[in-house]
Amino acid sequence: MSEFVEKLPDQCPPADASDCEWKNVYRLLEKENPDKEAFKSHAALGKTPPANMDLCRWASCSLVLDPKKIKKLPNFKNHRWAAKINVPVGAGRSKKSGINHVDFWCGKEFDIASFITEIVSL
Repeated sequence: MSEFVEKLPDQCPPADASDCEWKNVYRLLEKENPDKEAFKSHAALGKTPPANMDLCRWASCSLVLDPKKIKKLPNFKNHRWAAKINVPVGAGRSKKSGINHVDFWCGKEFDIASFITEIVSL
């Protein structure tokens, strides 16, 4: 896959990112009814990355395996919902980073919102 929904930094996604299926992953949400903005990366939203942040990761759509674990962190206190998503093969490239986090670079043709299976309250 060479085309992504967002403009990515050079050498992004990383070589060890793969095109794989993710079942029951979550995107944390600030509002119950997500729009396209809810799936944009921090980079696409124009947010300034913290010092030493990998710009490729900053340009990914963050997904989590268990939203209740990350909800306890101070940076996520405004996230009151999570979209449960099944990401199929061919949707983009991803890389697990940490125990509970997946960096996902969405392919240009993949409409992530159409793969939401439910919205859960946190």
